[in-house]
Amino acid sequence: MKTNRIICALLACNLVAAPVFASDIVQKLFPKSAMQQAHKAAPSQAARGDFTDFSGNWTGFCAYMGFRFPLDLALVNTASYLRIDGVEYGIGKLDTRATTDTYQSVVNHTAVEWNADMTRIVFRNVALSKENGEPYSHESTAFDLGVNHFTFALEKEALNIRGYTLTLPGLAPADEAADLECTLHRQ
Repeated sequence: MKTNRIICALLACNLVAAPVFASDIVQKLFPKSAMQQAHKAAPSQAARGDFTDFSGNWTGFCAYMGFRFPLDLALVNTASYLRIDGVEYGIGKLDTRATTDTYQSVVNHTAVEWNADMTRIVFRNVALSKENGEPYSHESTAFDLGVNHFTFALEKEALNIRGYTLTLPGLAPADEAADLECTLHRQ
């Protein structure tokens, strides 16, 4: 019984220690002060409330890879967060979410930040998705990586969303990025 406790304790320590050692090298290679200087927003603007407010219900159309489709968004934002259809993203933070259903498993890492003058919100996202196969199947299913970059901007009372996505199907090299363009109007 004592041996089982020792083994469990060692395994638990390893689960905690391994990620710490892995992140140590990242901290050494990319010092915190250098990372902070690389993307510093002016806190005085946020304190003054001097930022673009995207809040509202928006409706319009998007164009992506030759397709045109309708898009409705409910947005609420402050200087420190953006809520899209009830899902909140901290501005200046890295948000990680994972979902799994019968057909697919997806992990998203999303960074949402202001541009320098706090007039645009910039999204950077990396998504890893895996089609789920049948249990105990030896069949290979799709394993894809997507890299997305887009901005929200208000121009002439319209919400413009512009960006691109680069998809690496099966983790193979991609041909080129696909552009996304949306124009929405406040309802």
